[in-house]
Formats: sequence, C-alpha cells, structure tokens
Amino acid sequence: MVVVAGFGVSHYFFNRGEIGLSVPLAYPALLYLLARSLWLGFRGGDGLRPEEWAPYVGGLTVHDVDALHAHLTRSDAIREIAPALRAAIAREPVHDRSR
Repeated sequence: MVVVAGFGVSHYFFNRGEIGLSVPLAYPALLYLLARSLWLGFRGGDGLRPEEWAPYVGGLTVHDVDALHAHLTRSDAIREIAPALRAAIAREPVHDRSR
C-alpha cells in the first residue's frame, strides 16, 4: 500500500506542475519494485506450483520444462514446449519423443 500511496502522492504533485516534488517521491517506490522483482527472480526455490492455478482456470494440463520461467521463451525451451502446445491446440495426445 505504501508503494501505491507513494505513486499517488507523486502523481498529485506532477499534476500540479511541481516536478521537483513529484519525481523524488516516485524513486523510493520504483526502487522498492525493482528490488522486489530482483529478489523474486533470483531467490530460487520452487516458486508457484501449477496446482495453485487450478481455481482460476477451466482445466490444467502440466508439462514440466527444465527451464526457469524467465527462460521459457528461449529456443531450447520452445522446442520442448511447441509439440505439447501444438497437440493441445489440435486436441491430440502428446507423444514424448525423448523416450
């Protein structure tokens, strides 16, 4: 809440044309968001589990990919994801070619 309030106060001063007050008030909030994002990105651990999405989606099919979430758009991960996604779109069973 403090971060949102900081942005709100900064926005208030910005709208009044008081840039000298507005900009410095935004920095602590931005630094907090940066630090929090870095901490969440590099802390390791299990992170979110797929089952936690179940209440929010109609169905859930899980395909484990040996990659960090941030690396899922890299070519090696896409090569692993694409067949499963293609099969899901076509409603065909996925055949594991690695075995």
